[in-house]
Amino acid sequence: MKKYYILVSLILFLSTYAVSQVKIGANILPGISANRISSDSDTISFSNDGVGYRIALGILLDFETKKNYYFSTGIYWFPERVGIKAVSTEGEKQQSFNLQYLHIPLNFKLLTDEFSIDKWFFFQFGMAFEMKIDESGKYSEEVHIEKFNFWDIVLDLGIGIEMKLGQNTALFSGITYYRGLLNAVKPQPYLQDELTIKNDYWALNLGIKF
Repeated sequence: MKKYYILVSLILFLSTYAVSQVKIGANILPGISANRISSDSDTISFSNDGVGYRIALGILLDFETKKNYYFSTGIYWFPERVGIKAVSTEGEKQQSFNLQYLHIPLNFKLLTDEFSIDKWFFFQFGMAFEMKIDESGKYSEEVHIEKFNFWDIVLDLGIGIEMKLGQNTALFSGITYYRGLLNAVKPQPYLQDELTIKNDYWALNLGIKF
């Protein structure tokens, strides 16, 4: 019987410790969505057709692995824009699309020592997986993009400041860069050469943790 008490006590202790080491927060990421475009076509010249202003939202989880070191994840709704300009002998045509992704980050976060009372710099880096949940677009008579891929993998780099407000509450702000690593568009059957579009997102990172 004594063994069971010890086991139950150990489980309760570990559960309390695990919960105390997890910070839950809300995050808003207003930013600029842009694209990197390349193609080997000799007949059509593709280029980026401007940028879009978007706001991403999400819930984050910070797991403290040791003092000032965190593993960070969560789930986000990420709207992005794809815009292309195609120039050929037939003239110039544009296409633009609004994409929505479910964004799941897997990041490492490092907090520096305090540079002021209850204030730290933080650095984060890692990857994120994105799953497309919606797409809509408008285009000219000639369609250059017909469909987008379901998956993307994103490089995540960020820097900012975290400020403690109370025993369990902190505000943070910074700048984060999301760099898409995979081709966002599916192969286009009518194009003899591959069209490659990769997403970029520069964001102001604002949030609160509890």
